Amino acid sequence: MPNILKQTRDDCLFSLECTVKRRTKTDIKRKAEQLLHGTEESLRIYADRISSDFRFAAVRKSLLKLWKAAEKGEGKQILLDLLSSSAPGTMEYLERRAERLWPSLELGPIFQSDLLTWATHAAEEDIKTVLIRCCTEGRQLIKGRKRPNGKRSKSNFEPVILGSADGADGARGPMTAMFITNFNFWPAPKSSNSGRSSIDAEVELITHLANDWYRVTGTFETGGRSDHSPMVEFITSVFEWADIKGVENALRVYWAELKARKARSAPDILPSPIGEPLPDTPTI
Repeated sequence: MPNILKQTRDDCLFSLECTVKRRTKTDIKRKAEQLLHGTEESLRIYADRISSDFRFAAVRKSLLKLWKAAEKGEGKQILLDLLSSSAPGTMEYLERRAERLWPSLELGPIFQSDLLTWATHAAEEDIKTVLIRCCTEGRQLIKGRKRPNGKRSKSNFEPVILGSADGADGARGPMTAMFITNFNFWPAPKSSNSGRSSIDAEVELITHLANDWYRVTGTFETGGRSDHSPMVEFITSVFEWADIKGVENALRVYWAELKARKARSAPDILPSPIGEPLPDTPTI
């Protein structure tokens, strides 16, 4: 795995150990290693986001097609055809997700080649398991469309893919209210298109890094400066290591969106701790 940070991995680990120590006194080395692993994944998602080869909407559409086909129970050949024809960046995203979630999938040894080659020789049910679990980050309850008689269509769960669920942005009517199960954490959505498109990728990176921090330490601090908040210190350090500009501006947008509670996805569908199963569909 190539190092995408300016510092060596050992230097990053030492820095993360010092930061993690401000929030926990146990398993510091292990948690720092987990945090660095999550950071590397979050930075690769960021790199894909700003790459000319990665079209966010196209990848999300491919992931949704794959999830629907697997959930519907389509045959192996259809799933393979969808995988091979997916948008650029989709396979790389799925491979990284699969590597991270593999211990919880209970499918034996992880694939040693690319995911498509593995799928070609894997059992149909195993392919469906990987796609259902790796295409989505969870599910969110979405209110049905409002009818002329004042009633609404039946509410239903929609998969959360790349940070959003269809219908959670008001496309089917009023903005869907958040279902909060953890009042200490409100993840931010992708920024709107109202004049902030130039930092959308940075705000999204902060969201992923905040999730990494929350998943490893179990804590989340809203707002604050890096000298007061270990989480902000962690985020600022990652931006410096990866030579990404504009962390202060992106953090301001992130905090503003948290304060306004405009999040599209519910906090109960946060990524699970590394190596542990994803949470079940939330009970409403």
